[in-house]
Amino acid sequence: MMLKDKVALVTGGTSGIGRATAIAYAQQQAKVVVVGRRMDEGEETVRLIKEAGGEAIFVQADVIKEADVKAMVDKAVSVFGRLDIAFNNAGTIGENPSLIEQTEAEYDRTMNVNIKGVWLSMKYEIAQMLKQGSGSIVNTASANGVVAFPTFPLYTASKHIDGFSVLHREQKSVLNEFITFAAVCLAAPWSLCRRPFTLYLNHDRFTIDIHS
Repeated sequence: MMLKDKVALVTGGTSGIGRATAIAYAQQQAKVVVVGRRMDEGEETVRLIKEAGGEAIFVQADVIKEADVKAMVDKAVSVFGRLDIAFNNAGTIGENPSLIEQTEAEYDRTMNVNIKGVWLSMKYEIAQMLKQGSGSIVNTASANGVVAFPTFPLYTASKHIDGFSVLHREQKSVLNEFITFAAVCLAAPWSLCRRPFTLYLNHDRFTIDIHS
């Protein structure tokens, strides 16, 4: 299998895209670290993986809390010995799409999860991957990060996270030698994207080609 014995961490792995991705990694024989705030849903993801013959653990964590993020990476390494793939998928669209009715608390939550959560996750994932000399990081983006949707102003602003994902294209640093980065815009209508991209999976390496 393509990912046999690789260790993959998935934030927001309790439902939806995160759960589906965690299961898909396991089907490729990766060892999966499912991360999320909701214990019951996270344990259900693990159960589904194990039921199909895969290997997985659940780590309860909130990606906006630095101690939790550090602990999730440490747990992956302590149980499986390394971290090969990180899929930073945890996110929120917010509760109220109307800008004039949104509260400061809603603003803080949206920005903390969608921006700070990705930043914190990458901070500790990159540190571990540099220690071991390799790794791949994938961030969930959105069509809203390319074309603004008027009904979701905060979400649109927060989903311009692909800036974190193109470090390898914009910066000539030690990161380029060891870690690959990608942003995935799942289920996005390409007609909305002024810069459509193609995601390639080649063995344990994710790469992204952004078309002009």
